[in-house]
Amino acid sequence: RAGLLGSTRGPKGGYRLGRAARDMRLAEVVAAVRGPEGGEEAADPPTTSALGEAVVQPLWEELEAQLVAALEQLTVADLLRRAAARGLQRPTPEVLNFAI
Repeated sequence: RAGLLGSTRGPKGGYRLGRAARDMRLAEVVAAVRGPEGGEEAADPPTTSALGEAVVQPLWEELEAQLVAALEQLTVADLLRRAAARGLQRPTPEVLNFAI
């Protein structure tokens, strides 16, 4: 729904990126996976103490903002470059052979 993936039906079908990897920010991917409500983890936990309310909750909010900022700077292409730099390669699809 977020336009991150496109699909093709049929024997050679499957999923592929909906746009160029260099144009797809990791923050978009995380937002799409979490959904419009931000996922269950994003729900504010009940505050049980003054310490939690004054210190712990603001800390989590600060850390989440830093994480989102970092994800905004990275793209899917960045991850692909990191994988290639570590010697990982995309798997080659098996050749399909149908005999009737």
